[in-house]
Amino acid sequence: MLTFFTIQALSAFAGPIRTDSRRLVHGGYHQDNVKYVPLNEFKKPLRFLPEDLTTIKRISLQPTLPANYDHNADNLIGDQPLHLQGRKTIVLDLDETLFTVDHVGCWDGDAGYLTRTGPSALRPFHKPFIQACKDRFEVVVWTRSENPYAKKKCEWLGLDGLPMITGWKDCDTNGAKPLYKLHRVSSQILLIDDDKVHLSANPRSQLLIPPWNGDENDCELESLIPIINQIAKEPSVQDSLDICLAQSYIYEKGDLPHDCMTEIEPMWLYA
Repeated sequence: MLTFFTIQALSAFAGPIRTDSRRLVHGGYHQDNVKYVPLNEFKKPLRFLPEDLTTIKRISLQPTLPANYDHNADNLIGDQPLHLQGRKTIVLDLDETLFTVDHVGCWDGDAGYLTRTGPSALRPFHKPFIQACKDRFEVVVWTRSENPYAKKKCEWLGLDGLPMITGWKDCDTNGAKPLYKLHRVSSQILLIDDDKVHLSANPRSQLLIPPWNGDENDCELESLIPIINQIAKEPSVQDSLDICLAQSYIYEKGDLPHDCMTEIEPMWLYA
């Protein structure tokens, strides 16, 4: 759980807080305000506006969940295995999150082929990141790639043998991956994905990672490891993620006065 070191906070909110969570999500307010933040920024004290955090905490975890939904109707990955019970579930995207198709010249080679023939198609630090996921979470792959290509990508990444959902058929009409179809407790699921569209279905469960297109100096997965390690320890995914989302609301707004913001030290700095 994050330890708060408040520097300065507003004594009163500057404007009314939005309370209609369905309008927040379906109107695109939250999705529009979440920014791509280089994950090494989360190694620094986290700055955010208190009213933004309050707004985020009022948003439903699964706003697109139909009323009277029968969870047995989907349950895409089955029950959680006995040896993983008690763990949170981490859902990993593939393309532009862990992999780029731009560097694949042939789909018949092994993982070594990818590095021998030019720039790797596998994101830097994928091995320690995936190992951290396997050590602390139930790991699920959900990609909109078609099955044959998804299986090959998982083989190259070391994700083969894990539950995998492929294609578009289980996505929402706008392409979002609705995590409620996994039949897991909503506060115990974390999605790592580069596509903001999934925030419409999972506004407080997606850690938005900047997309990767082949930069060999990319360090996003390395920066992500201590964050997921801390989330794995906390009562819910949202304990830390809500703070990160609130910081992303004001990312790139360097002109905001510091006396309008709260600052905290993230616990993963000391993990």
